Amino acid sequence: MGDYDVGHAIDLFVMGGGIRQLPAVVLGREGDLLKLKVQGLTEGTAVFFQSKEPEPWVYGRVTGTDADGVFIQIQGHHRPDRREFARAWGPVHVRYQAVDAETYELAARRWLMRGEGIGRRWIQPELFMNFSGSGLRFDGGREVQSGDRVLVGVRVPDDDREHRLTADVVQAGEGDDTALHFLQASEGAIMALVHFAERIQEQALEDLEDLD
Repeated sequence: MGDYDVGHAIDLFVMGGGIRQLPAVVLGREGDLLKLKVQGLTEGTAVFFQSKEPEPWVYGRVTGTDADGVFIQIQGHHRPDRREFARAWGPVHVRYQAVDAETYELAARRWLMRGEGIGRRWIQPELFMNFSGSGLRFDGGREVQSGDRVLVGVRVPDDDREHRLTADVVQAGEGDDTALHFLQASEGAIMALVHFAERIQEQALEDLEDLD
């Protein structure tokens, strides 16, 4: 599962109040315990990374640190399609609200950390949409414009949690779908969408096999 030679460089993505990227170097591996040279991580932090394309994305958690680096307990992995994230069409409960550029940073922190929006009015698009771990595309959304930034709440089937994200509106307007590209995400939000997309893809493959 991946290239873990000592000295191999990887980009480590850190989950929490937002997603940030850190450069890391492999120091060693024993079973599912990976040691990395990286700064800015504390015990309990959730991370994900890809040793190289087209290897699976790996996710895990920091279990300890020492003077040389940190220890990552590998908890699982998923193999993407040709895109960075699997994409699917299916039922996703979404609500979002636009935020002024001047207040975005503060509003985003409050939303991601505490679930506090900027008011009671939320826009709720139709249930079925195109989605992936990098964004959403759906009908409607005339209340926003390209370039707006939004707070986003997402629920997927069989998961009672509302996952919190922020996004750029990359497409909107009369006659167009609305497309959101994620900027930041609370812990588990990206993986929830990725796993749901993969479930839909797997079911579609099974349905095709049944037709043979």
